[in-house]
Amino acid sequence: MILSLFRIQGFTSAPVNIKASRLGDNVFSAGLNIAWKVPLQVNGSIQGYQVMYTKTDKPDSNHTISTGSQTLAVQIENLVHYTRYTIYVRAETNFGNGQWSSPHIFRTHEGSMLLKV
Repeated sequence: MILSLFRIQGFTSAPVNIKASRLGDNVFSAGLNIAWKVPLQVNGSIQGYQVMYTKTDKPDSNHTISTGSQTLAVQIENLVHYTRYTIYVRAETNFGNGQWSSPHIFRTHEGSMLLKV
């Protein structure tokens, strides 16, 4: 009989310091750059990150972007002007997915100026 033992360190916490900025210099661009920092507690090794975003008033219309382990930012393009988006980020480790971040709500403005709500 083979017995495999490993230490369970707990869940991987959510990424921290999530920020959004307007994508590009074009004021008519309806995109966001989302950046974050590595979770404070990691169980295993980080394999990548998932960024989920949705129109705040339509939570069933979510989209997910997956990244590599060294990537701490994504670009979300083709968003709708003057629309609120709810964004969550989590790490993926070799032991499974970490916790989603708390929701971060951002609104694109006319001409895609960014306002944090």
